[in-house]
Amino acid sequence: YEPGDALGIVHRNPAAAIDGVLRAARLDAAAVVEHDGRSQPLGAWLEVDREITKLSRPFLEAHARLSGAADLAEALAPAGAARLRELLADWQVADVLKRWPAAWTPATLVAALRPLAPRLYSIASSRLAVGDEVHL
Repeated sequence: YEPGDALGIVHRNPAAAIDGVLRAARLDAAAVVEHDGRSQPLGAWLEVDREITKLSRPFLEAHARLSGAADLAEALAPAGAARLRELLADWQVADVLKRWPAAWTPATLVAALRPLAPRLYSIASSRLAVGDEVHL
């Protein structure tokens, strides 16, 4: 590697986070879901392919429609900007599913969650100076 290159970490969601989503949504990890030309169990989608530890506005909008939660819809309105910032910063998918229950199916949940992206970190060290270590 050279200084300025990136080191990519492919993240897996922790089992506790996956279990929290499944329990809150009352869904079965073994349910097979077809999405984007791929077919695999819901548990696998949640482990390696979908972001469940960080909320997104599109997921919250879909959840507000599905749950009919007026207070969640208010947080998504312009006047609710402070509440929306709090939700996006401090809440996870399981928290939202618990607070505002909704009838998600495995397929609609997978489609509503954004893909799990790798974390990229800039390499700030030189192999000439530190050998096989990587300084980020």
